[in-house]
Amino acid sequence: TRRGTIHAPVSVVQILSSATSIATGSSIGKEGPNSQLGATVGASYEEERFHQDNSPAFGENPITASRHTWSGYGELQGAWRDRIFLTAGGRYDDSTAYGQAFSPRVTLAGAVPVTETRLRSAYGQGIKAPSFFAQFGGFGVPGNPNLKPEESESWEVGLDQPLFGGQFQAGVTYFHNNCKDLIAFVSFSEPAEN
Repeated sequence: TRRGTIHAPVSVVQILSSATSIATGSSIGKEGPNSQLGATVGASYEEERFHQDNSPAFGENPITASRHTWSGYGELQGAWRDRIFLTAGGRYDDSTAYGQAFSPRVTLAGAVPVTETRLRSAYGQGIKAPSFFAQFGGFGVPGNPNLKPEESESWEVGLDQPLFGGQFQAGVTYFHNNCKDLIAFVSFSEPAEN
């Protein structure tokens, strides 16, 4: 729980926000002579509450809001002969802030014998909920309860090369991020928008 008071020449603002999280998870694994396989699964619940008392000069008084998110996640990790590595996973969220979303992630890496050059790649998607301030406002700035979550999609490829018997390593990575529905502050008199 976070609580604070800000004293300004014209007004007093009191902010109270709290978050409660519960998470549980489990991992299993199996090793063979040339391979490894592991899995992780879990679930979580998060509840957030927000309360702000504004001076009447700053608009609506008070602002009280809450939201919660149920989540489930899983990941598989595999390795073959300490040369090829694969990870695949995802997270499913059901939130009162933005609805339902699935965020996958996959990585693949391989090590070349003799040179130990490592080639790697990754792909993933993500989501970020609007902040309470952007969604519900405060300090006289109106909120926008219709904001969508920010979404991202990214991929990368890279190469790592050990040098001088592994004492140093050189690497290069190319990546691309594509963002959608970014939340932008417009002005003090208008709500944020996607």
